[in-house]
Amino acid sequence: MNGKHDLHTGADRPRPPVQLGSAAVIRIVAGREIVPQLRSKGFWGSMLLTVVILTTVMVVQAGLGGGGGTSVSAKVGVVGERPEFSRALHQQGSATGVDLDAVPLADSAAAEAALRDGAVDAVVLENREVLVTRALPVPLGVLLTEADRETSQTSHLRERGLTDQDIATALHTAPLRVTVLDGNEAGPREQQRATVALFAVVVLFFLMLGFGMATAQGVTEEKSSRIVELLLAKVRAWQLLAGRILGTGVIALVQIAVTLVTGIACMIGFHTVDLPADAVTVGLLVVLWFVPGYVLFSTLFAVAGSLASRQEDLNQVLGPVTLVLTGTLAGPVLAFLDPRSTATRILSLTPGFSWSAMPVRMAAVPVRPWEIGAAAVLMLLTTAALVRLAGRVHRGGILKHGGVIKIKDALRGARH
Repeated sequence: MNGKHDLHTGADRPRPPVQLGSAAVIRIVAGREIVPQLRSKGFWGSMLLTVVILTTVMVVQAGLGGGGGTSVSAKVGVVGERPEFSRALHQQGSATGVDLDAVPLADSAAAEAALRDGAVDAVVLENREVLVTRALPVPLGVLLTEADRETSQTSHLRERGLTDQDIATALHTAPLRVTVLDGNEAGPREQQRATVALFAVVVLFFLMLGFGMATAQGVTEEKSSRIVELLLAKVRAWQLLAGRILGTGVIALVQIAVTLVTGIACMIGFHTVDLPADAVTVGLLVVLWFVPGYVLFSTLFAVAGSLASRQEDLNQVLGPVTLVLTGTLAGPVLAFLDPRSTATRILSLTPGFSWSAMPVRMAAVPVRPWEIGAAAVLMLLTTAALVRLAGRVHRGGILKHGGVIKIKDALRGARH
């Protein structure tokens, strides 16, 4: 039975409607955004297209940057039992960031066969002769020379009666101390981290722009079709706004996860970056800063949609929001080019810009903890204040019609 039984009349009394809390209402509104998208072939098709485009770009970049593989990794054939030379070769590669693999070979015939088959890039014979197919790359030649010199010195010192520990102490040379006069240049590892961060921020910018426009179009469509009037009879305007932002945010995170995983996997697979752990860490850092930025700009897009009465008016109200969002790309570009400049520091602390500038700056150079904390607090406070104001504008503008609604008229309507 759907109602309570009345003992006096014998009839069934209808149950009072269940009052849902704000969190439950927001979840329902968010599910209204999530479920259709996850069931849409267009959504999955766009993600597949994104994966294909990213993979193609990485393949082309790897092809254009190819031919210099020996500067990153190389296989060197070593004829005869020469463990000291193989050890010295590996140490030279580790010191210079080159992956040198010593391949033992039986004799010169095996060495020539390995060269012609492409199994090795060069071969060092027992008489200190180097065999190559065409030409010996200069970086590899330098490493082979240094390894041979270290092996010869070790042999001479051992003949003079020195122990292995004495030999290691005699041959050990402290690395040169490098002082950067400019102070703005990052090392190779920091450059790779900054490159990954910049790539991730640009990808998230386009996703934010796409989902923001979709949010604005959805709000305007509901407003022009009068559906929002039925929705507001059951839910409050701020609950509708929060649920829409949460729903599109979940969909955006799904696409972000797929895109970043694909991008980082391609970077590692095609040797665009040499440090997989750094790539993953930087990717997570960018996503962490992206979340408050997404909430801020998604709110602006939703408010812009509520100020337009028809789809034809949407471009006019979206122009300023799109311009501001595009302007935030100046932050990561400047942080990549000059991470220690005053302008970079200011942008990385400025709410609205910090979501894109701070992760690139943090990837490129060390950032003081108080600056990170200040940027995060300022961003969160600004987002909270904007969401509060946007809720009032959204509430006042969503029920008004007749061209583009002015913000002051929307606020006046919210008060009434």
